[in-house]
Amino acid sequence: MTAGIQEIQIGNAKPFKAMCDGDGWMIIQRRINGTEDFNRTWQEYEDGFGDLNKEFWFGLEKIHLATSFTRQRLNMSIRSGWGADPFVIHFDDFRIGNSESFYKLESIGNYTEDWHTRSENLLKNNVNNAFSTYDANHNGNPELNCGSYGAGGFWFSFDCLDYNMNEPTDGYWTTVLRIRPYTD
Repeated sequence: MTAGIQEIQIGNAKPFKAMCDGDGWMIIQRRINGTEDFNRTWQEYEDGFGDLNKEFWFGLEKIHLATSFTRQRLNMSIRSGWGADPFVIHFDDFRIGNSESFYKLESIGNYTEDWHTRSENLLKNNVNNAFSTYDANHNGNPELNCGSYGAGGFWFSFDCLDYNMNEPTDGYWTTVLRIRPYTD
């Protein structure tokens, strides 16, 4: 895939537009400056929202299609501070379930990182959790809606203490999540 907005066809699904950044990576989430509100409804997270040229969430259904069609790597690039170097974490088997499972985070696989601190727990505690938003609580705790508490949808556990890549940001934290087919 070349860099830029591309039309993607996965299996027999309807083609869709995706932002690619070269070397086969397809961007599934990008937060740059906090201008896009990520405190969205279940339907918006399922369909995707934002501007592919700026900040966006790709859409749970499209992410499910990509991760169910072939094994996918996940690349997380996280930058803290204005101008700081990002730290990058790679997971070798990223997969989410279908809508009936509420897009459960089924696997992240093993990880490698380009950062000086151990960060394997960054998504480890999110595995086997369904996706939740403020209007669709799937974290298994009827007393605490993590999508509302965290002000952004993500794969939350019972106590909401997991990392949330979609929580509000003022641009201090920037994140990019990318996937591409797994190769050795």
